[in-house]
Amino acid sequence: MSEFKNLKIVFFDSTCLICNKAVRTLLSFDKEKTLHFAPVNGRVYKDLCIENKIGDIDSIIYSNQDRLSYKSQAILNLCNDLKIIPSLLLKIIGLFPKSLTDLIYDIIAKNRYRFFRPIDECSLIPKQDRDRLLD
Repeated sequence: MSEFKNLKIVFFDSTCLICNKAVRTLLSFDKEKTLHFAPVNGRVYKDLCIENKIGDIDSIIYSNQDRLSYKSQAILNLCNDLKIIPSLLLKIIGLFPKSLTDLIYDIIAKNRYRFFRPIDECSLIPKQDRDRLLD
């Protein structure tokens, strides 16, 4: 993972329709092409878990130069870094307890395959952006 430590990496479930749609959205907002993406079943993710002594986490993970964020905090950090949501709105959302925003995240994550069937890995990532996918 140390070879990727200066990169901004979004770790996501590559068979989840919601996650793939989120990646496509992030790609469209990332005009400077600073984000990279890695599936949670890949080598880079496994290296991250070993290096940071963490187990598998059922969450989106955002690694921004060795700063890891999970669940709702990862989404908020991505929105802030890419200027997807105005900073005032992010500050208002930030007033909610993390336990509440993570609970909402967990409910969606737990039921994602109930509402949307699993898909082929990375089938929704445009070919022109596949070079930003890490193994």
